[in-house]
Amino acid sequence: MRSILEIKNYLKRKDFSDINIENTIEKLKKEGYLNEEIFIKAYIQDQYNLTNNGPLKIKNGLIKLGISEDKINIDLDFNEKINKLIEKKVKQNHKLNTYELKMNITNYLIRLGYSKDSFEEYLDNIEVDDSALIKKEYDKLYSKYKTKYKDKKLMYYLRDRLYKKGYSIDLINEIINEEDL
Repeated sequence: MRSILEIKNYLKRKDFSDINIENTIEKLKKEGYLNEEIFIKAYIQDQYNLTNNGPLKIKNGLIKLGISEDKINIDLDFNEKINKLIEKKVKQNHKLNTYELKMNITNYLIRLGYSKDSFEEYLDNIEVDDSALIKKEYDKLYSKYKTKYKDKKLMYYLRDRLYKKGYSIDLINEIINEEDL
């Protein structure tokens, strides 16, 4: 199946005249080979079943193919697909803290064409044990900067770096106080 715009562009590349292109399109419509409604339904089903694309990306794909926006109606349930994508990303990125993981997943899903409010609820349920990750990050930063900074300046620097990585202030203070003992 092809859209009318795809057929027009193909015929233009083959150097057909505009009159011949219009006649060909009318003939294809009359004989039932070009049906925009069937094309839209088929395109949406293919994108839903064969890709991870969300409704916004599917809609933009149809618009690029010359379909008017008011004819596009995507009424499929993407919740299960979103949940599977989030679970997959959580397993792949087990070395990221909670904040970085949520940002990574948010960016990924937005690039795929999902609206933020469609997956925000799923992201709220994600929890990662940051204590082991922050300990490892703290040790790495401490060994790297212990010669460059001294005492309080080192602690302020480490606190700042860990905060920028997305760890909570409470967890940062806890690990710094634990290490000072």
